[in-house]
Amino acid sequence: MAKHPDKILLIGWDGSGGADTVVKGLKNGFEERGTQTDILYHNFGKRPYLQTPTGTQEFRDVNDFIESGLLPEYMTIHSHLITFTGDEIVKMRRQSSQAPLIYTAHSIAPHDILNSNAANKKIFEGLPPHVQARQLENMKSSQLPIVRESDKVTNMTRVGEEIYRRYFPEYAQKSILIPNGSDIYKMAERKDVAARAAELRQKFGNGTMVLYTGRLHKDKGVLDLADAFSRAKETKPELKLVYVGGSPDPSVPDVIKSRVKPEYRNDVFFEGWINDRSHLASEYMASDMVVLPSYYESFGLSALEGMMLGKPVIASDIDGMGDVFVKPWYAYGVQPGNVPQLQERLNYVASNPVEAQRNADRVKDAVVSRYSSDKIIDGVLGLYITTMVENMFRNPNTNITDIFGSYLKSIRYQPRNPDEMKEFGRLCLSLGEISEGQAYRDIGKMYMQEAGRGA
Repeated sequence: MAKHPDKILLIGWDGSGGADTVVKGLKNGFEERGTQTDILYHNFGKRPYLQTPTGTQEFRDVNDFIESGLLPEYMTIHSHLITFTGDEIVKMRRQSSQAPLIYTAHSIAPHDILNSNAANKKIFEGLPPHVQARQLENMKSSQLPIVRESDKVTNMTRVGEEIYRRYFPEYAQKSILIPNGSDIYKMAERKDVAARAAELRQKFGNGTMVLYTGRLHKDKGVLDLADAFSRAKETKPELKLVYVGGSPDPSVPDVIKSRVKPEYRNDVFFEGWINDRSHLASEYMASDMVVLPSYYESFGLSALEGMMLGKPVIASDIDGMGDVFVKPWYAYGVQPGNVPQLQERLNYVASNPVEAQRNADRVKDAVVSRYSSDKIIDGVLGLYITTMVENMFRNPNTNITDIFGSYLKSIRYQPRNPDEMKEFGRLCLSLGEISEGQAYRDIGKMYMQEAGRGA
């Protein structure tokens, strides 16, 4: 008798940025709930490899992985990448036809290309419409295969959904809102994290610490931050600037420092990538403010994590990050590239520490309630399960009941007892809450009511 799929496959980039932090967080959350989760890492120029609880397995290429016969073991495939060709994705679907394929759009390729360079965007807007259309198709080509083949495309904010639908209108019905989450706030009470934070403050000179975390790239506003910091030091000499993150180009830290006046350069620090979550939490806790002045940002995980650890956050009022953090007054907003405005925000937070901290405490409670990893992971499981049900209705021959039963070891499309009904309803309610989808809430309420009647 064939073994039914009983694992989840996540597909990630194998880096230290926000997307891979999300992938690792999902893996941890699923495994805490009793479901084995493997990660297929696929990066340009490197061989893909599969990370499982027992070790890693390397493959020559993606086709080698597809032909390994492992795909039918997975009840859901959730990709956070666009690095596959159309043929590869079609083959993956054939090998695992019963499993939902979910794609999380951490960015929309044509939007990012056009917004990464103002001059290029202006040139594009001046092109004849037929030339614009052809160039847009080229920009979309890397992302189109995974969008076309996926059952659902998750976007992290309402603005992100709007951008996705603008560029992929023919697949608009696949979109669902699933924000990022984090559990970093749980580390705030750990004594080792607090002790390390105190050591970091001594290391950096016990000033007013400004923290940036993420890729060291001009699109992230790292040069603008250096410019604003250098100006702010004129009136706020106690400021210190700390960059946590990295770049493939080893000269980038020197380029950043060159934007700071020579007399202030000893107050600029580079910590590199920090993969240990507790160490990263210490960096946040040692800071007095977190700054993310990006030119485009689909969500802004480092902004969220700064807020979760009770830090004032300065963030660009752009894309999804502006929608979820600046618009509700969780973060002090700046326009990308506006160095004088960024300098003013640095000065404001440094000059009003009591007020800024009071606001940060309020924000912390709000974002932990909305974006805790426990809530998001329950919602993602709800997405997997409801997508299985939708697929069953599209393909009546799919033996979905047995696949569905693998989740949390007992749940089925038609739950057999009140406990199963209650758990199914709870996951649907979680999905409805994080996706702001009334239909999922209604399904969840229905099963919760049925559970009550059957108890």
